[in-house]
Amino acid sequence: MWSHGCLRDKDAAHGEIITVDLRLFDPAGRDVASIEGLRLKRATREAMLRYTHKTIEDWLYEIRWEPRPLCESDPACGGRPSPIRMAQSVENRLQS
Repeated sequence: MWSHGCLRDKDAAHGEIITVDLRLFDPAGRDVASIEGLRLKRATREAMLRYTHKTIEDWLYEIRWEPRPLCESDPACGGRPSPIRMAQSVENRLQS
């Protein structure tokens, strides 16, 4: 993986807030993710030190996956096909 970042306004680099665009690429050079217009604000030393007194347990979280039905059988999807089925349908149309 590799990344590329671009500062939107070079004159703002010395200010309190900067805006950047970021892109993440896989080893083959394919675009994997991008963030456009990420705003970052300079933090004071005191602001950062406020968070060092918390315990490490406050930093951790747990991801728990819950099984869900496929989109076609889920009423929340409104009967739309799954993304995989839609991709297969588009692929078939492009090949014909």
